[in-house]
Amino acid sequence: MVTYDEVKQKAVDLRNSILKAMYVNKPARAKTIYSQIRAKLDSIISDVLSTITAVSHSQLDSYLAELSYSQPAAEFGMKTINIAYSGDTIELNGETVIPYDVFSFDITGYMEKLKKYPKEVSRRMIPIRVDNDYTPPDGDWKDVEYTYYMPAEVRSEPRYEWDLLESYEEYGVLPKIFEFLLYESEWDQYLVRGIIGKWTYYEWDIDGSTVKAWIASNDLVKVENGEYTGNFKHLNYKFAVMIDNYYENPIELCYNNQIFVANGRHWVIYVCLADIHLYPAPFKVLDKEMP
Repeated sequence: MVTYDEVKQKAVDLRNSILKAMYVNKPARAKTIYSQIRAKLDSIISDVLSTITAVSHSQLDSYLAELSYSQPAAEFGMKTINIAYSGDTIELNGETVIPYDVFSFDITGYMEKLKKYPKEVSRRMIPIRVDNDYTPPDGDWKDVEYTYYMPAEVRSEPRYEWDLLESYEEYGVLPKIFEFLLYESEWDQYLVRGIIGKWTYYEWDIDGSTVKAWIASNDLVKVENGEYTGNFKHLNYKFAVMIDNYYENPIELCYNNQIFVANGRHWVIYVCLADIHLYPAPFKVLDKEMP
């Protein structure tokens, strides 16, 4: 027969089991489930991050360097330096072997391609781009916002003065800026008559339309106080960019970590003066629509 003490002990054990399930096992199970879910989420996040790389391109040069790396210059690569191998054998210590010194290549072809290397680098570092909203034709590469084009032609030109009045039938205009006061050159007008420089010429082709640009650095811009006054001064500039955009849509020239915009069928000239101490930004001195 079951005694009273046995029944009492079973009741106490049952009560303790219920309390343990309510206040001990339940949090423990919740913690175990939480740990398992967290471990699974950490694994998923790790897998996702290992396949996604997000880079903020703060400088244009680094971006273009990556683009250049991803577009290998096959035209002066391994296909140019041909390794000529002779299958002839020789007898050495009674054994027929292939000598190591029969490998050769044509150094002439290599040297000719090496001469073109600076121009190839220049082509890749001075692209233009068109916003994809204009649905431009296929270029040399493309991202989510722009289609990029490398110049089809690059050549160096001699140092000469580009007369704006003769070329565009009007002056360029420099704004009045505070730095001119420091050099006691406050005029009524700062009209750009000419730009002197040793120019590098670039030419692009976009679906049969031509875009041309001339870039020079560290030379002189010729300014005149009033039209046809003959009162000239020369100012030093860091770089000058002249663009002839015969394409129907706006283009953006990528140069010196900056963007130079030229609207469709426009002549545009930018000059960055060397005497600007506050903020060395280029000025757009001419923006004229083509006839």
